[in-house]
Amino acid sequence: MWLENQKYSFKSILCICSDEKTWADRLNIRKIDPLPNQMITDFDELKKYYTDLSTKPFDGELVVDTVEAVDSIIDKAIAFLQ
Repeated sequence: MWLENQKYSFKSILCICSDEKTWADRLNIRKIDPLPNQMITDFDELKKYYTDLSTKPFDGELVVDTVEAVDSIIDKAIAFLQ
């Protein structure tokens, strides 16, 4: 309601990583010096804990794949937000 009164709208962007090897590599880098909120640093542990790693987007939500080039992701996000 507050957003509507201020003439704002809420748009959601779901970021995924479709390549498991890239995901595992990123977690291995995280494992070296994790931030306090980065409790999971092992991809196999993540898969075992969550079993199903797929995430379903909400209606109207933009999905970007982080294996794509950053410039491409930014372009899609800007177009989506306009």
